[in-house]
Amino acid sequence: MLLLLRISFLLVFIIVGPGWPQSPTPDPRADLDQSGRIDDRDLFIFHQFWFSLFPTVTPTEAGPSRTPTLTSTMTPTVTNSPTPTYSPTVSLTGRVFGIITDGASGEPVPFFQIFLDLPDPYPDRNGATNSQGFYEFINLPMDTQAVLNNISSVGYASFQIGILISANLERNIQLIPHTPTPTSTPTFTPQLYRGPSQYIHPDRTPTITSTPTITLTRTETSTPTPVNSRTPTRTATPTRTFTKAPPTVTPTATPVKLFNTSWSGTALIDGGVSNITLSNDEDLLPNQLRVVFRGTKIYVNTPVISGISFSFPGTSQQNGTGYIILNGTFSDGDHLSGAIQHRSAVSQPLSSGTFTVQRD
Repeated sequence: MLLLLRISFLLVFIIVGPGWPQSPTPDPRADLDQSGRIDDRDLFIFHQFWFSLFPTVTPTEAGPSRTPTLTSTMTPTVTNSPTPTYSPTVSLTGRVFGIITDGASGEPVPFFQIFLDLPDPYPDRNGATNSQGFYEFINLPMDTQAVLNNISSVGYASFQIGILISANLERNIQLIPHTPTPTSTPTFTPQLYRGPSQYIHPDRTPTITSTPTITLTRTETSTPTPVNSRTPTRTATPTRTFTKAPPTVTPTATPVKLFNTSWSGTALIDGGVSNITLSNDEDLLPNQLRVVFRGTKIYVNTPVISGISFSFPGTSQQNGTGYIILNGTFSDGDHLSGAIQHRSAVSQPLSSGTFTVQRD
């Protein structure tokens, strides 16, 4: 407010001060500068005196104070980056190959699964021989210790062979055959078929034993005679009844032929239903069987058939890591059912279930 008053007074002084008319009889008290006349200098002196009566208020500790203005200053923050470390580069040009043969016959072993265990951080490898018994692992770390093994196999003893990987390392392997431990064989109890609708499978030769049974029945007929008759007449007529017992059929189980056959069905395992097929393909031996489970798991082995019992020994997946066991019976020459055990990977436990297939 005080500032506005000062500005207003100065404006009036500038505009009208120089042209202010002089009083013909000036009051000597108005001549503040003692110049003998009243002019703008006297007005300026009065102005200074007038505003000296209103001193400027100086703020005290108890009065209002100015609020300091804070000015933010950007301070750069320096973050030290970690010093990069460099790992030595390992050349992945190693190769291991060879032929796997039967130690007894010297013949190559086709579709035999073999594993290569590598140290960390390299993943382990697995593979299988081709139809000529040849196996190969490529793109391996050079100058690295590794182990060739078969973990589990049917018909041969397991092995572990330590190697040092090089550019072209040839390692031929002779398998040692062994006789597998026999498992329990299901007992077949022949059924007795009665009546004209009896069914005998053409692959079974029945042995019929017929034993006739003779039953004697005696019928007596007594004819009374008059009281005065001295000689009573008594007639006895024996009647023979022949009852033929039904034949006893003792079937002789004949193994089902697998050559050039294919079977398909389902397996209930891991809480779900999966497709399963069995086939004797052209590239297999007459007594071998290929099992395809879940569309991707392929197993090749020679099943054991005794009568109507069926056993597909534990075998590893062809070109993979799975494992499967089948045991069952033929209800007739066209239907097979039983138990299945399956492992989807080497590190996984076996899961159990049931399967049912029929001849295509």
